[in-house]
Amino acid sequence: AANDPLPLLPRQIEWVRAAGNYIELRANGRTVVHRGSIGAAQLDLAEHGFVRIHRSTLVRRDRIAKVRPQDVVLIDGTRLKLGKRYRSDLAA
Repeated sequence: AANDPLPLLPRQIEWVRAAGNYIELRANGRTVVHRGSIGAAQLDLAEHGFVRIHRSTLVRRDRIAKVRPQDVVLIDGTRLKLGKRYRSDLAA
């Protein structure tokens, strides 16, 4: 069901991307696919330091190394697209 708990602990997850009716959870270089919405994941993960950076992407704030005008660079070098309307959330 869509309300199933996430298959990973929040501290294991680095970032989350929407994929249709599923979300992709990135953890330690692997991807775990889970049925659910990015909005539900955002609610579940908000208290764990996750921030929305794009309409389809959440990232754990402590994984962010650098915020650039078009993207966010994570500490492992991963670059994720930054949506204009979410830029101000990162400044907070």
